[in-house]
Order: sequence, then structure tokens, then C-alpha cells
Amino acid sequence: MNEKPIPLLVLFLAAFMVVPALGAYDITIEPVCTTEGILSGPAISGDIIVWADYRNDNWDIYMYDLSTETESAVCTDVGDQLYPAVSGDIIVWADDRNEDSDIYMYNLSTGMESAVCTTAGDQEEPAISGDIIVWTDSRNEDSDIYMYNLSTETGSAVCTAAGDQEEPAISGDIIVWRDTRNGNWDIYMYDLTAGTESAVCIVAGRQWVPAISGDIIVWADNRNGNWDIYMYNFSTGTESAVCSAEDGQLFPAISGDIIVWADSRNELNPYNDPPDIYVYDLATKTETRVWTASVPETRPAISGDIIVWADKLDGNKVIYMATIDETEIVASVDLDPDTLTFKSNGPYITAFIELPEGYDPAAIDALSCCLDCDYGHFEVLADAPCGVGDYDADGIPDMMVKFNREALVEVFADVFFEFEGKFTEVGLTLNGTMSDGTIFVGEDIIQVRI
Repeated sequence: MNEKPIPLLVLFLAAFMVVPALGAYDITIEPVCTTEGILSGPAISGDIIVWADYRNDNWDIYMYDLSTETESAVCTDVGDQLYPAVSGDIIVWADDRNEDSDIYMYNLSTGMESAVCTTAGDQEEPAISGDIIVWTDSRNEDSDIYMYNLSTETGSAVCTAAGDQEEPAISGDIIVWRDTRNGNWDIYMYDLTAGTESAVCIVAGRQWVPAISGDIIVWADNRNGNWDIYMYNFSTGTESAVCSAEDGQLFPAISGDIIVWADSRNELNPYNDPPDIYVYDLATKTETRVWTASVPETRPAISGDIIVWADKLDGNKVIYMATIDETEIVASVDLDPDTLTFKSNGPYITAFIELPEGYDPAAIDALSCCLDCDYGHFEVLADAPCGVGDYDADGIPDMMVKFNREALVEVFADVFFEFEGKFTEVGLTLNGTMSDGTIFVGEDIIQVRI
């Protein structure tokens, strides 16, 4: 490959920005590739971002390595190379150098390119996870799902049911796709370990563009008359709506607990105006807007805490990336009493939490609060009094929450029994979340009398 160093921070510094904390995140946005031309369909795995690139007057595959800050051509062969996907060191794409569309791959470790499938008919829309490559295949006239195992060097059919099976995605041993066997668009899955196929969602309306990470499958769904984002957790067997805001949500992607999609709720014409990019954090149950796009079709991809997508800059369609970091508020915590003796009375350890200027303690989710130290973890007492006041009369409001004094005494008695008659200091960390999912943390030291 032909490499050239392009430090990200040098590229179009005007387009580099740090977005103020939105919801539970600080978001840093920067361009990945701003070469003149048309760029499309980015995908990402770890430090490697790949995309289809029209700078040479046909579609080629390019990549950017975040660890080395270098851009490289992956494949500039004759014909068009499209639909790139990446997992670890393997990049795959659809390639029409042989007239029909075939599946090719490039191994970053060996520097070798090879054909994966050149069977008659079109092979398109590849996806990859580990050693398994999947794609849409028209060798049987209808579209089916096929796969290739790199470790065993064998190919096989995944699903050749009636109707069309398209848009496969894979994570580990689970393959998902869009399926028309029932006369509309549904979501099906295949478990490579169990060797079983099952329906994920076959409700009325259309289910489209599935994506998967671990136990979570996401897709776009118009059962309610406009496009929403739904998810299915196959470890619990439960389906739920992720986002059903007005207008349309499309093109979901997922990595771990983070779901990302293109969202038209803020557009005057949701079918022609460019969408925004939103994320939803399954762990904190918070939604955040990341970006307002300038092109009508925006398909984000995500790996870890990095989102990539194609958008316009100075008339060119370029590749952007956003790094999302959880916002953490440093709180001031005062624990009362600040001396704990095993003979002291009272059922509670009370914590008073003050937040920095601009944050409202009334927005603290009191039930999320917990105390941690080297010797134990203590949950807040849900049935104890709590509320906002000004405990220390300093003019700064604070949130009061309470913990079980007996639980702390019991733990410390087991740990410090050999220090009878002495004082020892214990550092305690109080963690919790705001109503929007933002994390806060504070510390205090108490004395323990054995």
C-alpha cells in the first residue's frame, strides 16, 4: 500500500472542534480524510477506518490508521470497489473488477490481497467479525446470505430461504439480516454455534438495516408509520424501542452499550434535509445528539468510543470522526459523622453532595449513589430521607443521601479488629449519576475507632 502521513490535527483545523458536554458526553469531532472527491460508506474497527473513495474517478478502498496517523490506499484496482467492512486486521469489500461483483479482502498483517468469493452472480454488502465474512449473494437469482470462514478456508450458505435475504451483519457467532420471506421486511438471525436460524422481529411494517454487537441487535423499524430504532437482546429474549422520536431514525450501528443512528427529528423536510447523528447509551439510558449533517444520507459506524460518517466540507464529501468521552463531574462530599465508632448511635451515615457551578444537585439521581472503599461497596438507603438543602450554610445547595451505618461498621470491624483501641483513617468515594446520565464522583475521609 502507498502510505502518506496525515496528522489529524493538521487537517482542516477549522473543522476540528470540541463539542461542549451534551447529556453524558464530551464529544471531540475531527476530519479523517478531506481529499477532494466523493467519499462514502465508512466503517471502523479499533484504530482502522475504511471507506469507499472516488478521488481516482472510480470507487476505490482507502483506510486511515488512528495509531500511526497515516492514510493508505487499500485497493485501487480496475472497476469499482465498494461496501468496505473491517474487523481487526482484515478489510473486505465488494469488487466488480471481474464484471460481476465479488468479495475481496486485504490482510493488514501480511500485506496480501485475495479473493474471498468470485462465484457467478453478484456478491455484495460484506460484513466481517473475527474469522467470519458474510455477504449478500445472488448466485441463486434471489438474494441469499453466504459466509466464508478464514480459519477453515471454507464457504457455505447461511440462508437460502424464499424471498430475499440482504444486508447481513455479524458479531461473534451471530449473523443477522433483512428477510422478505414473509412478504415484507423482517429481521432474522443465525447462530453459528448452535446451527440454528430464528426470527428476531416479524411484526407488521418494515424492519431494515440490522446491526449487531454482542447480545444486542438493532434495526430501523416503521411499524408506527415512521422510521424508529428498535433493539432485541437475545440473551434476555426482550425487544424494546430505542428511539421513536418524530419523523425518522435510520441506519443504526452499535458497539458495546452505544447505539448510533441518523435522525431527522429536527429537519423541516425529513426525506430531503440532512439528518443529525444521535447516540443512546444502554448503560446510562441517555440519548445525546452528536452532529448535524449537511448531506441527506448519513450512515454512521461505531467502534468503541469512536463514531465515523461521511459529510460535506467545502463542497467535498469527506469522512469525519467523533470521539465520545463520558463526562465526569467532580463533586465535593462531606460525610457525617466524620468519626465512626463501633459504639456510636444512629442508623445512618449521611452524605452531603455539592456540585460545581452550573450543575443542579436537584438533578442528582439519589438512588444511583453508592459509597466505595478498599473494603466494601455500600448502596444508598432507598427508604431513608433525602433531598436538597444547604447543610453547611455556604450558599451552595447540596443533595443529602443516607447510607446504612451498621453495614459500614460490620465491614470495618472485620478488617480492623487487630487495631483495637486505635483510630484509623478510611477514604470513601461517593459515585452517582445525574438525571441525564452524567457521572459524578467525590471523596471524603472518615476516622474509624476500633
